[in-house]
Amino acid sequence: MMKNKKIHLKAKTTPLYLAIGMICLQAIPAHAAVISDLNQGNIPTIKANSNGSITVNINSASNGGISHNKFTQFDVTQSGVVLNNSAKTSATTVAGNVSGNKNMANGSASLIINEVTQNRASQLKGLVEVAGEKANVIISNPAGITCDGCGFVNTKSATLTTGKPIVENSNLTGVNVSNGTITVTGRGMNDKADFTTLLARTVKINADLKASDLQINTGVNENVPFENGKLVNTGTSGVNTMLPEVGVDVSRLGGMYANKITLISGGQDVGVNNKGLISANTELHINSNGAISNSGTIKTNSGNMQLIAKDINNNAGSISSSTGDITLLAENSINNEKGRIVNQGLLLTNSINLNNNSGLFYGNEVSIVADNIQNKYSDNYQAHDDDNEFMGQGGIQGKSDVNLNANSTLNSLNSIIISETGTISLASNDRLSLDNSVLYAVEKDVILNADMFGLDSNNLGLTETLIKGKDIIINVKKAGTFTKNTKIDADNDIVFNKSARYYPGYITNNGTMNAANEISINNMHFIENYGVISAGKSIDFNADLLDNHNVINSAGNINLSMSEQIFNYKNASILSGQKTTLRAPQIANIGNIIAYGGLNIASNEYYNKGYTYGKVTETPYD
Repeated sequence: MMKNKKIHLKAKTTPLYLAIGMICLQAIPAHAAVISDLNQGNIPTIKANSNGSITVNINSASNGGISHNKFTQFDVTQSGVVLNNSAKTSATTVAGNVSGNKNMANGSASLIINEVTQNRASQLKGLVEVAGEKANVIISNPAGITCDGCGFVNTKSATLTTGKPIVENSNLTGVNVSNGTITVTGRGMNDKADFTTLLARTVKINADLKASDLQINTGVNENVPFENGKLVNTGTSGVNTMLPEVGVDVSRLGGMYANKITLISGGQDVGVNNKGLISANTELHINSNGAISNSGTIKTNSGNMQLIAKDINNNAGSISSSTGDITLLAENSINNEKGRIVNQGLLLTNSINLNNNSGLFYGNEVSIVADNIQNKYSDNYQAHDDDNEFMGQGGIQGKSDVNLNANSTLNSLNSIIISETGTISLASNDRLSLDNSVLYAVEKDVILNADMFGLDSNNLGLTETLIKGKDIIINVKKAGTFTKNTKIDADNDIVFNKSARYYPGYITNNGTMNAANEISINNMHFIENYGVISAGKSIDFNADLLDNHNVINSAGNINLSMSEQIFNYKNASILSGQKTTLRAPQIANIGNIIAYGGLNIASNEYYNKGYTYGKVTETPYD
C-alpha cells in the first residue's frame, strides 16, 4: 500500500519558491480539490489518501477553541475530505485510520472554519468528516457553493455559507453575507450533523436535502451571530441592492427532509418559491419578506407549521400538518388557488385579503381573520341538502369550530363552509354575502354577524343558499336584505336580531325557513315574506311592518308584534296549531289566518276580508 505523502508549506518564502510550491501542489491530482492559501500565517497541511480521499491537518485551536483555515480552493470529490481534529490516530468512515494531527497537541477544536479566499466556487461532491472529537464545521465561500452528493460526518453543526466569517479575539463574532448562491443539485445533500445551516444571498434546491435540524437563511446579512455552536439568524440586517425575486428556490426535482426546518428569506420583497417538497417531521417555520409561493408540497408530520410573508400563494399546491397546527400570517394576501391547506389541529390565518378559489381549507379547528374574505369553490357547484359528498373536497371546512372574521367584507360564492362537530361563526364588520353556498354545522350552531347583508345595496345577502344547524342565529347591526331561493333549516331555533337602533332592518324571505323549535325575529323595521316560514314550537316576530305573501306556520304559538302594520295578502296564510296573537295599530287580512288555539287581535284598525279560523278575541292596540 502506498504511504500517504505529506507536504509542508511554510508561510515565509521567496516569490519564486512560492510559485514553484503552488505549481507543484496544483500538479498533484489528489490535492487539486483542496489548496491552502499560502499567503496566510498558519497553513493547514494536506494529505492524499490511498482511497482517493483527502486529509486536512487543520490549524491548532485558538483559546476560544477555533481552528481557522484558509484555502484558495476547497472542493470535495466523491472520495471525501477528512478534517483531522485529533492528535492521535483516529478511525474514520471516509479514509479509514488517520494519523494524528500534531497541531492538535494542545487540544481539539470545537469549531473548524474552512474559508475560501479566492473567487472560485466550491464543488462539494462527497462527505466532509471530522476525525477525532466532534466539532462544529463551517465552509465559507463568497463565490458560491454547489452541493452534489455532499454531507457531514461527526459534526455537531454543519454550515455552508457564502458569507465571510469575522474572527476577533479568538472568537467567531459573526458572519457577513453580501453575495453568493448555494445550490443543492444532482445527488443532493445528506447531512448527519445535529444542526445544518445554509446561509447565503440565495439558495437553490434542485435535489433532495436531508438533515436533522435544518435552517436556511438568505439575503444580505451583517454579523449573523454564532451561538451555542450554531449560526443563528432571525432576519436580514444588511443593506440590499439589486435584489433577487426569490431567496429560497425549490424546484420540482428538489426536496427538503428534516426533523425541524426553518427558512428565513431576507431582503425587501424577496420570497420563497417551492415547486418540490418541504417536509419536516416536527416543526416547520418559513419567514419571508416577500411572497411564499407554493405549487408543490409543504408539510409537517407531527409538529406545528408557521408561514409568515408579505403574500402567501398556494397555487394547486398542498400545505398540510398531520397532527399539528398551521399558522399563516400575511402582510397583504393569502391566496389559495385550487390548492389544499389541511391539518388536524388549529388552522389559523391572518391577512388583509384571503382568497380561496376552488381550493380547500380544512382543520380540526379553523380560524380565519382578514379585512376581506372571498370563498369560492366552483363555477359549476350547486348547493343542495346533502353535502356530505363534499366533505374534504373544497371550500372551508372544519372537524370542530369554523370561525371567519372579516374586518370589511365576507363573500362566499358557489362554495361550502362545513363544521362536522362544532359551530360555524361568520362575522363581518361591513357586508356579508352568501351566494349559491352551503353553511352546514352538522352537530352544532350557525352564527352570522354582519353590519349588513349583501354585496351592495341592490343585491340580496343570501341567494340560492342552504344554511343548516342546530340553532341558527343571524345578527345584523344596521340593515339586511335577505333571502332569495334560500333554505334555512334549524334542528332547534332560528333567531334574527338587529342591534343598531337608528338603522332600519329589513328581512325579505324568498326561500324557506324551517326550525324544529322556535323562530324569532327581533328589532327589525320591515319583515317581508314571499316564502315559507315554519316552526315546530313557536314563532315570535318583533318589528315595525310585516307583509306576508305566502306561509307563516307554527305547530305551537305565533306572536306577531308590529309597531305600525300587519298585512296578510290574498292567498297568504298564517297557521298555528295553538294560539295566534297579532298586535299592530293597523292589521289587514285578505288571506287566511288559522289558529286552532284561538286568535287574539290587538289593533286600532282591523280590516278582515279574508278567512279566519278559531275563536277571535279583539282588543285595542296599546
